[in-house]
Amino acid sequence: MSEKIQLYVISHSEEAIKEIRNDEVYTPLFVGRNGKENFGFASDDSIEDNISSKNKDYCELTGLYWMWKGSDADVIGLCHYRRYFKGKNGKLIEKDEIIDYLSNYDIIVPKKSDLIKGSYWETYEGHHLYNALEITRDVLKKLSPEYLETFESMLNQSSFSNYNMFIARKEVIDHYCEWLFPILEEVENRINVDEYPRVFGLISEAIFNVWIVYNKLNIKEVPIYYLGNDLRFRMALSDNRILRKGYQFLYFNFFKKSKGKSIEKKIHDLFY
Repeated sequence: MSEKIQLYVISHSEEAIKEIRNDEVYTPLFVGRNGKENFGFASDDSIEDNISSKNKDYCELTGLYWMWKGSDADVIGLCHYRRYFKGKNGKLIEKDEIIDYLSNYDIIVPKKSDLIKGSYWETYEGHHLYNALEITRDVLKKLSPEYLETFESMLNQSSFSNYNMFIARKEVIDHYCEWLFPILEEVENRINVDEYPRVFGLISEAIFNVWIVYNKLNIKEVPIYYLGNDLRFRMALSDNRILRKGYQFLYFNFFKKSKGKSIEKKIHDLFY
């Protein structure tokens, strides 16, 4: 496999972008540049057709849009400056592993995470994302009605691949982007984005899973490698089965029945 493999590592930080690995496999991608110094790295406003100015609401998706429109790689991937796919060496995934996986699978995605509250709908009940997902369902009914059954089924499941991360052949992701961005644009036309912080990045986390299932992609789930002690500690707590079971017990037996949400919110924020 002699194709060009490029994993784009997303960052909006002028400091973090300088620390990202930069070689034949990993490429730092500055998102939401908006006049900031990008120190010569690729940035999501470097081509005429870009949505860099929407980074506050679209998050890493302004980088995905640039990858769709501007990358010439045969295989592309999206990582975050503190989240990468874990390789067999216990650190970052390397080229030979990617080649091996993609010879047998259509796409590499993060290992699924279990939702504490049972389903996506219940997890975000009372959260701004819940209303945004209802609007997304209406948009799907208009633009891609064939996806509705999968949408309903997936959002009632209890585990998902998160962070909008992937590695796949570019034509696979091109197909996804051709489907995704018109949907998000129509959702954007129907909401006040000031009332829905980071909404499109969150919506896409859900419907990326919907798109994968509907299109029957053969997926390879790979664990996430986290950079930074604080994030590693948080995610270790989140992945701890005993702690998660304890939270589920408290939620379904106490928090869900209680009108007081302050304690629940503090614990929820730890896991999410």
